[in-house]
Formats: sequence, structure tokens, C-alpha cells
Amino acid sequence: IFYLRMEKVDEEKLYTDLLYRYQYMCKFMDFDETDVKLIHGAQKPLAPRVPFIVDRVYEKLFAFSSTKRIFYRERMKHDLHMDIAKETLESYDDEKPQGGMRKLSLKLYIMRLISKPYDGAMLAELDRMGKIHRNMIKVELIHVQVLMAHIQDVKFQR
Repeated sequence: IFYLRMEKVDEEKLYTDLLYRYQYMCKFMDFDETDVKLIHGAQKPLAPRVPFIVDRVYEKLFAFSSTKRIFYRERMKHDLHMDIAKETLESYDDEKPQGGMRKLSLKLYIMRLISKPYDGAMLAELDRMGKIHRNMIKVELIHVQVLMAHIQDVKFQR
């Protein structure tokens, strides 16, 4: 069995230093400038498909009670006019203004990934979005993981 030389990781720094965490993740996944160039090179064919990808993502998120519940719960917190007696998890749709805002946010996020530099500003934005989803909205990691796998699949659909 062949093992790579073990690299010492400052595990505390992983949670306190954003650049260090990014560098660690890149090294772990063998992600480098070549990969960034490939992603940016995919911008031309991928950009027109972003609305399709976003729609498929939301269809999938609303197809399971475990993920739809997150959106429903957030709407209950923010929409003072929501009639809980009439709008159940089953009847809830995301066609309200907040849903459009979410879809636009995801479109902008994907466009940023395929067109902007992977620099400090990008890291800060990714970290900010991660904190919102983890701390404020309380999205469990399992849902993030399956969503990432789904996005991998949906980008090749027509």
C-alpha cells in the first residue's frame, strides 16, 4: 500500500483563518489554477443554462419534505401575512417574492463561480453564504451534500 506523506494541518486554524481553510480544501481536493481555468472556460456554454439549472435545483429541493421544510420554516419566520391554517408544507410554493430572490441569488452565485476570480473577495462571499445557511437558516450538512451531488448531475441535463 502506498501512502502519501502526511502533511501537518493546524486544525484550529481551519476554523479561524479563511485563506488557510481554502488552501487546505484546495490541497485536499487537488484543486488548483488549472481547475479554475477549466471552470471559467465553461462559462460560455454554461451561462445560458444557469436559469435551467436553478429551476431544476428548486424543483428537487421542493420534491422532498426534508428540504422543502427549510424554506417553509423560513417563510413562517419572515412573512407576517402567511395564513398557517391555509398554507401547509404540502401546499407551500416558492413563487412569492422571497422565492424569486432566492433563485436570483443562486443564479448570481453560480455566475460568480464560473466568471469571477477565486480571490479573497470570493472566499469572503462563500464564507458569508455558508454562515447564513449554517447559522441563521440552519440547513443541515446532509442537505448541502445531496444538493451538490444533484447540481453535478443536473448541469448535464437538457
